[in-house]
Amino acid sequence: MGVVGASSINSVYYSENASLAPGELYPVVITVAKAALGVAVGFAIQPYASLLGEKIIQVMTDLKFDMSDDQDIISIWKDLDQFPISIISGVLKTALAGYIVFLGPLMEELMFRLGLQEFFKSLVENPDSILNSIARTFGNGFLFGLAHLSPMQGWVNVPIFCITFALGCIFTLLTELTGDIVSSSAAHMTYNGIVMSHFLTSSF
Repeated sequence: MGVVGASSINSVYYSENASLAPGELYPVVITVAKAALGVAVGFAIQPYASLLGEKIIQVMTDLKFDMSDDQDIISIWKDLDQFPISIISGVLKTALAGYIVFLGPLMEELMFRLGLQEFFKSLVENPDSILNSIARTFGNGFLFGLAHLSPMQGWVNVPIFCITFALGCIFTLLTELTGDIVSSSAAHMTYNGIVMSHFLTSSF
């Protein structure tokens, strides 16, 4: 085999088996860093969100408001406990947990932080100004909070709104700072995952 033929074969082999070039690796590193930032934020905000909810519930309980209603998703979970076939109940609970931790957050980030946020940007001439960014952050958080209200939750809607409003603002701010929904999705999933794990732990 000639030198040229061997060189051609070697170049094909190494091109197929080589790792990403620096230019190709850079976007991957940035995406991983954004996801890591989101996970860190999710862990950081969960204790404060929990404390906020507890304080609001305590104040409202002291004021004689009925805080005995469950959040909708908890009511659904408890209803599954009454399902006559335990295996099906377990499958449905697993699917519900997967929705709460992964699919639900992703859908909400696509709707609120991607779709709605871009819609807000299209309404103004200078969407990148600090004032417009602040307005989008609070407006998005407010609508995110409203989306989590339900007549079935009674006065529990108050702490739920306060928590989800704050979370919506934080997730929107992450999107504003990073330019996409990678960080906000990671933070949202991490937060929901921690809350879900605490709920499951307390249920057993």
